[in-house]
Amino acid sequence: MFFRLAKIIKNFTLNNSKKNLNGVVPIKDQCYKELEITYDWYREKPLNILTQKKKGGPIDVYKEFKGDGRVVRVGLEFETGNISSAHRSMNKLLLGMNHQELELGVILMPVYALSYYLTDRVSNYEELEPYFELAEYTPFIFIGFNANQFDPSVEAIPKGKDGMSKRSIKKMDGKIIIKPPHSFHHGDN
Repeated sequence: MFFRLAKIIKNFTLNNSKKNLNGVVPIKDQCYKELEITYDWYREKPLNILTQKKKGGPIDVYKEFKGDGRVVRVGLEFETGNISSAHRSMNKLLLGMNHQELELGVILMPVYALSYYLTDRVSNYEELEPYFELAEYTPFIFIGFNANQFDPSVEAIPKGKDGMSKRSIKKMDGKIIIKPPHSFHHGDN
């Protein structure tokens, strides 16, 4: 699972000519698309505990790994918001584990060196790192990622105009297909 994630998220070139130049949603959407199509993950899996409380949104990406008579339910949050959003993502995954709805939680987020060139106030791995001990005794993985190349001559990754841009989503209860508004340079490595 981790090698697949690493391949998906490190395989792009970013324009590093100016702070806060690039959008982050196309990076996230490319990762989601690859997980859905190639590896059969699902998006927007609601947690029963949050549905009962009528608070909180669904898990970004979800998969059940089956083998040896077991099922391991994995929730992944791709963090593209500010630090408060990162804490909510972490808490949502921990809540899912505490209520036996998940066996593993994963947060995927840019490292500081990358976030510097992304949308203003995007949280980063180093910013959340002091709080990792809150998940110390649970099966939880924090993954920081970076671009595999920086090049000031490539086109900047487009920024969204609002948080609700159209995108392709494979939900747990069915499939909704909407063409994404933009793509970005995606290398072969």
